[in-house]
Amino acid sequence: MQLGYYLVATLVFLFWKSGIARYTKDMKENSNLFESPATISVAEARSRIGNSNISRSAFYEAVKRNEIPTIRIGRRVLVIRGPFEELLTGSTSHHAKEEACV
Repeated sequence: MQLGYYLVATLVFLFWKSGIARYTKDMKENSNLFESPATISVAEARSRIGNSNISRSAFYEAVKRNEIPTIRIGRRVLVIRGPFEELLTGSTSHHAKEEACV
């Protein structure tokens, strides 16, 4: 009876260990997903522009006019990083070009 218990316990341990190893390998392969967040704070966005170029209130006014791509979570305003960087570099995506034509 005890041999069966040890056999089951060993198999469970090996399956658990292989699952952990697989999970760790997947996390290492997909670690670039977590290296750069999809959103940045208003302060960080202003620093990317150059804090001396735009005041805090002017930045929030641009947010209200939908000139800067943002999302709101409660009272917090987060700048969507991808479209914001496109805005800074002057490149536009295909989707933005379609919206401009409408």
